[in-house]
Amino acid sequence: VLSQSEFVRILQADPTLNGLVNATREITGSHFMGEVVRVFSSLALITSFLGVMLGVFEGLGDLFKRYHLPNNRFVLTVAAFLPPLVFALFYPEGFITALSYAGLLCAFYCLILPIGLAWRTRIENPTLPYRVSGGNFALVFALLIGVVIMLIPFLIQWGYLPAVAG
Repeated sequence: VLSQSEFVRILQADPTLNGLVNATREITGSHFMGEVVRVFSSLALITSFLGVMLGVFEGLGDLFKRYHLPNNRFVLTVAAFLPPLVFALFYPEGFITALSYAGLLCAFYCLILPIGLAWRTRIENPTLPYRVSGGNFALVFALLIGVVIMLIPFLIQWGYLPAVAG
């Protein structure tokens, strides 16, 4: 557990994973705990990458079938893994940029799209037996929250919000 001043000091000294690992070693006095943090972070990154890539793999498989393109496992593997690998090798700083765009898509898919679907369903089927409480006000409120979430990266880029180091 870090105090806010300690955390700010760590970020100023080294705002990367290595900074967190070194701070963990300092605070706990244990080289082992620093390595646990490093392994945990690496595994989190690897599993998230593999999860996303499996989704991309399946999505490309469906897309290739629709347009009658070759869709064997080798072609799908190359199409799914090669572009991100090339991107990571030639633009390593792009991972954070890609995460910000992924956040925008997540806000769209998790907030904006379901709100639109619920709104349209309410219009087309006004007598459905079940409705979530809050009515259209709750949908509009959730839509505003989704738009604000989607605006955050732009507000950071324009300098209205502080950038998060990492």
